[in-house]
Amino acid sequence: MIKILDEQKLISGCRKLSKTDCDLAYVFRSFGTPPLWARPEGFPTLVHIILEQQVSVASAKSAFDKLQKTLGEITPEKVFSLSDAEMKAAYFSRQKIVYTKELAKAILEKRLRLEEFEKFSDKEIHAELVKIKGWNSKSEIL
Repeated sequence: MIKILDEQKLISGCRKLSKTDCDLAYVFRSFGTPPLWARPEGFPTLVHIILEQQVSVASAKSAFDKLQKTLGEITPEKVFSLSDAEMKAAYFSRQKIVYTKELAKAILEKRLRLEEFEKFSDKEIHAELVKIKGWNSKSEIL
């Protein structure tokens, strides 16, 4: 079962953390609740998460936007059909090309069935993703 973070849960969590960490309390008092960014479920979001690993949010968005401009709809089939040179032209590093294509391949081979994720807990989803090269115990899924 997927737990959805809503505005109220975010505020409640910030308040709880503020009670245990004076630095977070200062940030929360000074700047308020952080924005709640919702992402659509599916392959494009997972690609975006891969792109965000170890780079700035702006850099990842630039690569994601370039990929979207190149492909139109971002699907496992379309991503898997791209050459490494085409992906590099969309600002993908060598490692992120490997991770993204491994994800696409796992979906195309039906080793990873995203449509079943709605039945799984966050922990179960994470367990499925870490089977794919490029996902590890520290990868964020939500």
